[in-house]
Amino acid sequence: MPLFNRQDTATASVYRMCEFLCADESNQLMMEMQYFWDHPRPDAWTLNGLPDPQDNDVERYAILASLVESLVLAFNQRLRLGLRRGQPSRDSASHLQDILETCPLWTSKITKLKSTLVLCEDEFFVSMSNNPFRARNIVANAGNLFSI
Repeated sequence: MPLFNRQDTATASVYRMCEFLCADESNQLMMEMQYFWDHPRPDAWTLNGLPDPQDNDVERYAILASLVESLVLAFNQRLRLGLRRGQPSRDSASHLQDILETCPLWTSKITKLKSTLVLCEDEFFVSMSNNPFRARNIVANAGNLFSI
């Protein structure tokens, strides 16, 4: 496993999450998200640092952008609870603004799909007004990203 970790990339992990989301494999999606969170080099695996994949498939590109934005929401939820990446949990919220995740700029360029993309029959997502998938006209089962 250590060799895999050294050769793996954050972008490859997000693409695996995209595959699990499209296949409606919510448990696999949750485990891959946990792998990203627990990566031994969290300073190198930041969501803001993800390069623009410039995917030629419009639907996959929209899914990737929505997924990254959802990961930012999920990671920040964990950070606000005192969980930390690569270090012990803390009760204090001091310096929280310094460690909160932010979206990479490329995600804001990706617009809403012209027609609804349905990836699952029953949408299970934390009820929130800023659902990145819904904002791009995608119905996806991404609720397990928020499992702690």
